[in-house]
Amino acid sequence: MFCLKYLYKCKVRFRHVISICVFLGAMICNHHGNAQTDKYRDNGIYGGPILRTNGIGATFGVKQQGKSFTRFLQADLVTHKHSRELKIVNQSIQNPRPYVYGKLYRTAFLRFNTGLEYPLIERNDWNRLGLNATAMVGVDFGLQRPVYLDVYYRASNKNIEDIRSERYDPEIHTFQEGIIGYSDRKRGWNDMDYRVGVNAQVAFDLQWTGDNGGYKSLRIGGVVDYFPGGLPIMAFAENPRAPMTLFLGFLWGD
Repeated sequence: MFCLKYLYKCKVRFRHVISICVFLGAMICNHHGNAQTDKYRDNGIYGGPILRTNGIGATFGVKQQGKSFTRFLQADLVTHKHSRELKIVNQSIQNPRPYVYGKLYRTAFLRFNTGLEYPLIERNDWNRLGLNATAMVGVDFGLQRPVYLDVYYRASNKNIEDIRSERYDPEIHTFQEGIIGYSDRKRGWNDMDYRVGVNAQVAFDLQWTGDNGGYKSLRIGGVVDYFPGGLPIMAFAENPRAPMTLFLGFLWGD
């Protein structure tokens, strides 16, 4: 029975990997199949860092301009923190490290989206500044790595001290006095899991033409990530299925 469940889980994950490969292949083909014909047309690749109200990340995409709208494919990788996360330090122990008590998983979102961009103010030879409105939807992968803590134990005779790295369990680690802090960052990668959801984004792009061609862009917008099965991050706080986030992006395009 265990083997059947494991094989089914592997099959589902293999389908997700194939979907990601197809999406990335479409992005590459779209870029090579549509050469830039006008220095102000938004055809080509773009990317840059993203600052979010609860994390950071990066985005990468390709565009193809149509008659009225610009179509694009985009991939995002961003970290995500719960709004109730608060780092504390155990002052009752030697060499403590900051950690968030009650945190179950470190979380990141891997998004694959498709969308449309509409020019509100177009760039040209007389106006190097443009403003676009964008909207996109796509699939979400909530990547979650379990939290490991270094916990201090003292034997009953008080002559033996032991420090153990343990996966945080709210039913076991009901005390804070013995917690030193987070374990080595290498811990937890073998226990990675993911949850599938969807997302929708809207934003405004303020673009200006670069001195050496291409363009730069300041993107301001909001995004909703929805996970039907939930997204557990904190043990003692509500974990919303549809967290909303504001973001600010700095993009470069050709």
